[in-house]
Amino acid sequence: MADKAGRFEWDPDILHLDIVPFIPFDMSKTLELLRAKGFIAKYTVAGRDYGVILSFSKHQRITGKEHDAPPRYPEPPPQEPPLFPKEETSEEHPGNVGETPGNPGKGKGKGKGKDLRVGPADPLSDAEIQKKFSDFWKFYPQAGRHAKAESLKKFSAIVRKGREEELISATNGYVNFLDEKKNDENFDQRPMYTKTFLNGRWEEFIGYKRKVKL
Repeated sequence: MADKAGRFEWDPDILHLDIVPFIPFDMSKTLELLRAKGFIAKYTVAGRDYGVILSFSKHQRITGKEHDAPPRYPEPPPQEPPLFPKEETSEEHPGNVGETPGNPGKGKGKGKGKDLRVGPADPLSDAEIQKKFSDFWKFYPQAGRHAKAESLKKFSAIVRKGREEELISATNGYVNFLDEKKNDENFDQRPMYTKTFLNGRWEEFIGYKRKVKL
């Protein structure tokens, strides 16, 4: 996840899947909580968001090839605004990093009671989303499977909006559409990349039925 300098790409969905994919919680709020407490910082380079673990070098010893290789992610810009936001003390962000609303004091003591889950759990867990995406990925035309991580993010956003049935209909419709065009010499037979399909194009194929020639 983090490179040799403790930097990482600020992408809550991917981080959630990489770290604890089977525990439902809001990674975005967790990142902001850690940021508010000064454990991590957020910065932007070339329009992309990154994070850095501020005490990384104190607790990690980098050796071997990774020690000699450059960091994978860019360093924070020198003119970046302050990395530490003003500490929040609202009920949603309690004073102790291990505390959660209704459980004051949890997290005190070494390794006991720490729980960084913040906010209500999503109706669908990440494990369920991952399973649904895996089924979608296997069904989608193989030549169009591209940018899996980005496709997963877009798929997750659609499903979490309650549009899973429409997406299933659209995916079936698109497969039918391609099958219908397979003998059309004027049609580019290459399927859309999954990230393109999931970036709004899927809506064009909701309820699409293969035309029957009379």
